[in-house]
Amino acid sequence: MITNIIFIPLYGITGAAIASAISIFLLTRSDFCSYYTFSKIQPFSLNTLKVLGVFLLTLLVSYIITPI
Repeated sequence: MITNIIFIPLYGITGAAIASAISIFLLTRSDFCSYYTFSKIQPFSLNTLKVLGVFLLTLLVSYIITPI
């Protein structure tokens, strides 16, 4: 994908990981949009978003308290 062309020359193997993560996120997001558009099924519930929020908060706190 285009993300590989952009990130690999700049960041090497880390750029490949970033490009892959972006590509997978975009593909998954388009799948969820397709599910909702064609079958009116919502893949996420409020509980799923709560778990994601707790995960992101934990990740942020661990990043802040970890010495550099």
